[in-house]
This record gives sequence, C-alpha cells and structure tokens, in this order.
Amino acid sequence: KITQPKQVSYVVPNSSVLITAVQTSQEQVTKVDFYEGKTLLCSIAQAPYQCSWLVPNGTGKVYILSTKTYNLDNRNSRETVFVRTDR
Repeated sequence: KITQPKQVSYVVPNSSVLITAVQTSQEQVTKVDFYEGKTLLCSIAQAPYQCSWLVPNGTGKVYILSTKTYNLDNRNSRETVFVRTDR
C-alpha cells in the first residue's frame, strides 16, 4: 500500500517526493517496483520500501504513481495514486 504521497495530493514541480509503500499482508514481500506512469523509478528488495521521485517542471499536471509488489510465489499486486502539481 502506498502511504506517501496521499491520493490526489499536490506536489511541487522540480521537487523531490519520497514515495513510500508498506506491507499490508502476511505474505513475505520480495520486491517492490515503483513507477511514474509506465516508467520504472526504483526496485527495492527490502524494507523500508521507499523511492525518491523528482517531480517534472510544469504546473497543472496529473501524475500516476504506482507500486508493483512481489511475494515469494512471484505473484504481484498493484497500488496506484494520482498526484498533481500546484495550480
């Protein structure tokens, strides 16, 4: 589950945002991939599951941040949040 940034929150252009995910099931996590749109930003194999994202320049834009979490059976789950740049 993505805990930061929150769904539909505002982010500042040209700033660094820490994307944070936490394990919510009892299954052991082997890897968490972080994406902005279809672009892979980070692949993290152990907690804390965090990735720094540099927000592109420009205002009034919406970005899709997502995680793909893998467990020991190589099954995966996805979580998505939408963020937007300052008005």
